[in-house]
Amino acid sequence: MQSIKGKVAVVTGASSGIGRGIASELARAGAVTVLAARSADKLKSLADEIAAAGGTAHAVPTDVTSEEDLLRLFSETERLAGPVDILVNNAGIADATPLPELSTERWQEVLSTNLTSAVICAREAMRSMKQRGGRIINIGSLSAKIPRHHSPAYTMTKFAIEGLTKQIC
Repeated sequence: MQSIKGKVAVVTGASSGIGRGIASELARAGAVTVLAARSADKLKSLADEIAAAGGTAHAVPTDVTSEEDLLRLFSETERLAGPVDILVNNAGIADATPLPELSTERWQEVLSTNLTSAVICAREAMRSMKQRGGRIINIGSLSAKIPRHHSPAYTMTKFAIEGLTKQIC
């Protein structure tokens, strides 16, 4: 297996859950990890934990539903750590609103968080990786294959993540 020591890894949704675990493990394996999520306090806490364990992490508070924030994430990553080698598109909302009750506003929120952010991040990472290569990891869900009851927004966005992943392979 190839070493990731010194590689620059960006993880969205890094403040909790799966994203936090992925970011911690990447840092433990030697990657310079850039942590992205809305919660500055949680990101700082994780960055401090990673540093205390001997790793390197940079907290970049980011609202993944804002293209401006995502573009800033990639420029800050370049400034703080260098070009992106690994992107983990993890940010997401697990929504359980039945379709007849799904407001357009909620649909847009789930779509922006779960899919549009992944597209923008993949685009920016691919630009950074163009000359030297890299890896993009999109966190999907079994819901793309077996839909959760009353969760059409989540299911549709995770199905689309699977399509995005196939498209950029």
